[in-house]
Order: sequence, then C-alpha cells, then structure tokens
Amino acid sequence: MPRINRIRLHNIRYDKGNRIFDNLILNLGGYNGLLLLHNGGGKTLLLQLIAQVVCPNVPLQGRRLAGLVQEVPFTGHVLVEWLLDGNRYWYLLTGFCFAENLGSAHRDIDYFTYLTEYGERNPWDLESFPLLGEDGRTLNYRQLRERLAASGSRVRTFASDRRREYQRELQSYMIDPWEWEQVLITNSSEGGVGKFFESCSKTPQLLERLLIPAFDGVLGRTADGNDSLTRAFQQAAEELMRLPELKANKGALEQLSQRLPRLAEALEQVREAGEQVEEAEGERCSLYATLERGIPRLDLAIRRLDAARERCRGRIQEIQFQMDSLVVEEKKREKERLQVDLEKATMRFNDVRRDYDRAEESYRRHKAWRYWGKYQDKTASLRQEEERKRQLMVGREQQEREIQSLREKVWPLYRALLHGWRQREQLEKDRLQELQRELQSIDREIGRREARLQECREKRANLLGLREGFVKLKDSVAREMGREGLAIPLEEPEPAKARVVAEKTLAEEALKHWKETAATGWREQDAVRKELEGLRTREGVLQQEIRETEQQYEAWRRDLLSLRETLALAGVVSPDPVADPAGLKAELARQIAHLEAGKVRLEVEKNRLEERRLLFSGAGGPLPNADVARLQAVLEEYGVKSVTGASWLQGLDSDARRQAWVTRFPWLPYALIAEGEQIVRLVERGVELKIDLSAAVPVAARGSLQLDGGEETQVYFFRNKGLEPFVYPARAAALIQEMEAQGEELSEQINRLGRDMESRRQAAAALQKWQEGHRYNREEEWELVLREKAGALEQLKKDLEAAAGRMAALSGELAAAQEQERRMEMRATRLGSLLERLAEYSAEWSLEMERCEQERHLLMEEAALAGEINNLARQRESLQEEQERLKEQARATASRIKEMEQDGVEMFPPGYAGAPVEDQLTTCPVTDPACLKEYTEMAG
Repeated sequence: MPRINRIRLHNIRYDKGNRIFDNLILNLGGYNGLLLLHNGGGKTLLLQLIAQVVCPNVPLQGRRLAGLVQEVPFTGHVLVEWLLDGNRYWYLLTGFCFAENLGSAHRDIDYFTYLTEYGERNPWDLESFPLLGEDGRTLNYRQLRERLAASGSRVRTFASDRRREYQRELQSYMIDPWEWEQVLITNSSEGGVGKFFESCSKTPQLLERLLIPAFDGVLGRTADGNDSLTRAFQQAAEELMRLPELKANKGALEQLSQRLPRLAEALEQVREAGEQVEEAEGERCSLYATLERGIPRLDLAIRRLDAARERCRGRIQEIQFQMDSLVVEEKKREKERLQVDLEKATMRFNDVRRDYDRAEESYRRHKAWRYWGKYQDKTASLRQEEERKRQLMVGREQQEREIQSLREKVWPLYRALLHGWRQREQLEKDRLQELQRELQSIDREIGRREARLQECREKRANLLGLREGFVKLKDSVAREMGREGLAIPLEEPEPAKARVVAEKTLAEEALKHWKETAATGWREQDAVRKELEGLRTREGVLQQEIRETEQQYEAWRRDLLSLRETLALAGVVSPDPVADPAGLKAELARQIAHLEAGKVRLEVEKNRLEERRLLFSGAGGPLPNADVARLQAVLEEYGVKSVTGASWLQGLDSDARRQAWVTRFPWLPYALIAEGEQIVRLVERGVELKIDLSAAVPVAARGSLQLDGGEETQVYFFRNKGLEPFVYPARAAALIQEMEAQGEELSEQINRLGRDMESRRQAAAALQKWQEGHRYNREEEWELVLREKAGALEQLKKDLEAAAGRMAALSGELAAAQEQERRMEMRATRLGSLLERLAEYSAEWSLEMERCEQERHLLMEEAALAGEINNLARQRESLQEEQERLKEQARATASRIKEMEQDGVEMFPPGYAGAPVEDQLTTCPVTDPACLKEYTEMAG
C-alpha cells in the first residue's frame, strides 16, 4: 500500500490572511508522523489540505476551501509524494491547485488535480516542482495550467469535471478515496475518534454500527462478487444481519432504513460500472468489426504470398542446379590446367637438378686447385721474409753507433733552445691575461652606458606614447564637441568648459519641462487605460457569462430531455418536471417507499424460507454447544425436564451401542431428550421463549428413540419463535423442493422490485440533479437572461470604442513628449559626459607640458652617452686586435715547443743514460754566447 513520503504546501493563506503556509515541506519518509500544534494552529486545515489530493474539494467539519479564498483571494498549491510499493524506490506525485471562482458556474472554487511518476530527482519532483515564475512570484491558476500543458505527457492533469476519472487513476496505484472519506468522517469533529466509537462498547453494537457497514461498503465497491472472499463476507454479513432481525422486525426495518443512503451510493456506483461496461462493449464491437473486415483481406494476402513463395522456391531450385553444374565444370577445367602446370614444373625441376649436380662437381675441383696454389705462394713468401730479416740484422748495429755519436753532440744545444722557447711562451701568456682584464673593464663601462642610454630611450618612448594618447583624447573631445555643434579651439581647455556648462544648463531646463509634460500625459493615459481594462474585463466577463449561460441553457434542455426519457423508462408520465417538479418528486418518493417496503417484506419472507430449507436439508450452519445448556435451563423454567444427548449416550454400557445410536441419529450428541407428553403440551400452548440461539437445537421425545426405525422419531427443533416438528431428511425432499421453488419465485419478485426501485431512484436523482444543477428551470427565464446580457455587451462595446479613441490621441501626444524628453535627456547626458572628458583633457594638457620638458633633457643626455660609447668601442677594437696577434704567437710558440719535445723524445729515449730529466730542461748548460750561436747554427 502506498505511503506518504513528503508533503508540500505553498501559498496557503488562512485566519483571514494573517497566517500562511509558505512553501512548507513535511518529510515523513514513509513513516507515521505526529503534529503537535496549539488550538487554532491549523491541524484540521492541514488534514483537509492533504485529503484534497485524493478527494478534491472535500469539506471537513463543515469547512470548505471556498471560505479561505473568499476571505483573501489567492492561488493555493498542495503536493503529496507517495512512496509506492516495490523492491526499488519509485514515487507518485499528486497535486491539487485551487483559486477563487474565475467565472465558472455552479462551483464555489476553481481547481484541478495532476499527477506524475518518477524514480529520481528531476525538474518535476516535489521539491523542484515549478510553483514560482521567473520573477519569484507564485504562479496563479492559469499560469500553472499552461506550464503543465507545455510539459507534454510528463504531468497528467485532470479538470474539476474529471474528478471520478482522477480517483479511478489513484485506485490503480492502490490509493483508495473511500478510505480517506472514512478518515475524514472520523475527524469530522473535535474528539471525532472517541465519538466514532462511543456507541460501540459492546460486540453486537460494533458489528451493527461499524463492521457490517464496512463490509457492505467493500462488497458494494467490488466489481465482481463471485470470489470466495466476497462470498464469505456476504454469508457472514447475512448471518450477522439476521440476528437483530430475529429479535424484532422493527429493529431490522430501522437498520435497513439506515442503510438506504449507502445502498443508493452503491447502486450509483453499479450504474457507473454499467456505463463503463457499455462503453467497453462498444469498443469491443468496434474492434471485432475491424478484425472481421480485415481477416478476409489478410487471408487473401497470405494465399497470394504462399503462391508467390512456391513459384520462387521452384525457380530458386532451378537456379541452384545451374550454379552447381557451372561450379563442377569450372573445377574440372581448373584441375586439368593445374595438372599440365605440374608436369611442366616437374620437367623444369629435373633439368635444374642435373645442372646443379654438374656445377657442384666443378666447384669441388676448382676449390682443391685453389688451396694448392695458396700453399705454394705462402711457402715462397716465408723463404723471402727470412732472407730480408737476416740482412736487416746486419745493418742495425752500424746505425746504432752513428745515432749515439749524434746524440752526444746535439744534447747541449737541445737543452738551450727548449729553455728559451718556454720563457717566450710564459711572457705571451702574461700579456694575454693583462689584455683580457682591460677588455673586461671596457665591456663593463660600455654596458653601464648602454643601459643608461636604453633607459633614456624607454622614458622618451613612454613620453611619446603618452603624447599619442593625449592627441587621441584631444581629437575625441573635438569630435564630441563638433557633434554637439560647439566649434571651440582646444589650445586651452578652460573656454571650452565654460561653453559646455552653459549648454548643459539649457538642456536640463528643457528636460525638466518635457518631463512634466510626459508625466501629465502618463497620468491621463493611465486613467484611460484603467478605464479600458475595466471595460475589457467587463466585456470578457459578459462574453464568458453569455457563453456559459448559452451552454447552461443548452445543458438544461439536454438534461430536461434526458430527465423525461428517464421518467418514461421508469413509467412515470405525470406530473411534468417543468410544470410541477415538487409534485413529481413527491410521487417518485412515494413509489420508491412503496417498492422498498415490498422488497423488504419479500426479503424477510425469503430469509425465513431459506432458514427452514437449511434446517430441513441439514446445512443449517454451526452446531450448538453452549446453546444446549441454555435451552435446557429455559425448558426447566416451563416444567419440562430434559437431559442432554451427550450425557444420555455416556450412560450406555458399550461403545458399540453408542456408535449405533450416533449413526442412526447424528444430531443426538447436540440434542436434548425429554418426555414426549411434556413436549407436545409445550408445542400446543405455542409458547415463544425469550432466548437467543446461534442455531436451532433439536429436542427429542424419549419414547420415540428406536434403533430399528420402526416408529417415527418425534424430534422438534427449538428456534427463537418456539418449537417446530422435525421432518426426517429421507422424507423432506418434497418439502425442500417446494421451498426452493418458492425461494426462486421470491428472488424473481425481489429482483423485479429492485429494478423498478432503481429506475425510480435514478429518475429521482436525475430530477434532483436537474433542479440543483441549473439556476433557472423555465425557458422564458433563460431567454430573458440572454437578452439582458446581449444588450449589456453591445453598450459595453460602444464604450470601449470611445475609450480606445481617447487612448490613441493621448498615445500620440505622449509619444511626442517622450521623444522630446528622450532627446533632451540624451543631450544633457552627452554634455555631462563631455564635461567629464574636458576635465580629463585639462589634466592631460598640464601633464603634456611637463612631458615636453622631460623629453628635451632626455635627448641631450642620449647624445652625450652615445659619444662615450663610441670612444670605448674604438679602444676595445685596438685591444682585441693586439690580443688576436698575441694568441697567434702563443699558438705558434706552443706548437714549436711541442715539436721540440717530440724530437727530444724520439732522439733521447727513456733508456738512454745521458737523457735529460724534467728539472734539467729548465736551465741552459751552455753559457758562452759564441758556443750557443754555434750550436744554434748547427741545429738549423
């Protein structure tokens, strides 16, 4: 069963508009909830509002929603989110929107309902449901309907005339409006629950006042009553209802009269169900006719398709055979071609194999000869090499002696030259380092001056950029002044500012004048517009009233025809509903009461007959237990002594005899046994004992109990009305058949009376609905109202035309004034902006004068720095040239020293005894200049 998950109340005003439920959301989460509010806090109103989504426009405690909107007109919104049954979370959102009556007839308020389903958050769930417009104001009745209509099928809406359709849709979700009606009945007053059960302190009262009417309501709302549960409830209801009926016919009639309203409602529901069945029958006939017309065409098409399929199947087989034969022929030709290619390839392979064998034999012979030639060549080469080696060993000893003599002569000269070249190399390195330090110092000076020069240039560039901005500002201000018609030179800003201030003052005075003129026009136009709106509203209301009156008049005529048809079907031909509706209503009430009394009488007679039949047939319901003792005590009060059948059976001497007696008389354990004369005297007296029994209790005469069955057993059954002789089942068949025939005849009479009574009730309901559903019940009254409204509408249209003419003239004058006001306002705005630009230009003009002076100083400083940089650059070039020369000389010196050291290594190897060491090469052994020169010349 669905449970309430969340509730949302929005824009609900109560207590004469002093209190409001403004977007109130109650999150119950599918559980029970308790609201604690003080008196007047809105508990009853809250329950009534929640019930609107199930039973629209339902009252509670005599209060109707119309009372809220009549105090303060508003549009209220009620939304209830239901958690549906199932394994996953799925929600049903039901909503109710209501407002004051906007012109609809016979309704105290305008309302509609809607519902939608969802399983997750979306724009149409309870919290996100669009109840506010873009301006943040609550949507009114028409705006919400239009928005829901634009949503497509996402949200289904139901107008007020589709109330039953909406409730049937709720019933498909297991939300029962009848149960909510019972809740409202329970809460129909303060302390309603206690009052609801105050007359049900005893079990019979609870059955009569609550349980039986509840069962009747459930069974009355069941479309099919043939299921076992319905039959069980019906049987239980019949048995329970017979108890008070057996007490007194008056009590039964009173209870039946109390049930008449519910029976009328149940019959109304049956009638509606019959209409639905007729509609479904019509749809079924239409569908059957469509199928009946379409089946022959489908059969013909199927036969044609079968014939075409057979033809295509034969053609397909023929094509398949042809394709198979083509494939076989192609494979055969391919095989022959491959066989020829295989024979050719085999022949070529044999030829190649023979050539390969011959080439392999020739290669082996050639390889053997080549290895033999190489062996002969290597042998000769070894002999020649041994001869050269022997000759070289003889000349090496002579060369060694000559080289040793040359070393002793060159050694002093080599040491002197190497020392001189190393001193020269060191001097060149020192000079290069000194030049490098001088170049670095010059580079630093040039860098400092170039940085300063770049700084000056950047400052001057910035000044030039600012000057360009100043020129643009000057041109812009000049153009703006030209657009305003002010041709003033801008060499100095002050004269221009004074002229613009004067022009702005004139523009502001003109703007004030046109504003006053426009305000006067607006006031006059608003007055005419309000008049137009009022006239148009009255026109719309009148047109709507005329349409509704015409529709109501047409509905009145249709309902009158339908009422006369209903009366004719019910057999009521007089009096006429238009001429004498009260007499007709009284006649229908009289006939209904007469038919109902006859039906009640027949039902009572049928129930008694059924009870007798059940007693004779042995299917009389539960067997008595405690009732036996109660009856025994009452009989003793009338002087009839008796014993229970159970105690009499216990007095027998064997179980076999007990079984034989129970087999012969199955009712004996539940009966009383007394003397036959006493029973006969009690029956003859016709005493009606005051005792309530759940079923009849058998009382048997002691002397008539026989096992052999030779004598008829005298058995009487005690009921509320006394004693009846018991007819043995074997002899009761004829009586039972007669009772069944009488019961069928009574059922037919009851059904006939029920149909007649239902037709009269339908006629009475149609008459009541016809009287209450229309404001007028005479045709002359309808025509008079239509003529009056048509005349009022014609006069209203003339007033509208006159007001529209005045509105057009005022609109022209107002448009001209607004145009002048707009122009003056724009000119004043432009002049104000121009004043701001002139103030900006004046400040920039002062700065520009200062920038010109700064630029002159920067140009002089740039010229001085450029001269210093040129001088330093020339010094750097001369030093760089000298550095390049020294580097070239140093490279030559280093190369010479490397060559001499290489020559020394080659001439004086490490194993030589007179070879120089590293410290000996730093000093020269020859000190005589003449000797040094001689050695130098010898060394070349």
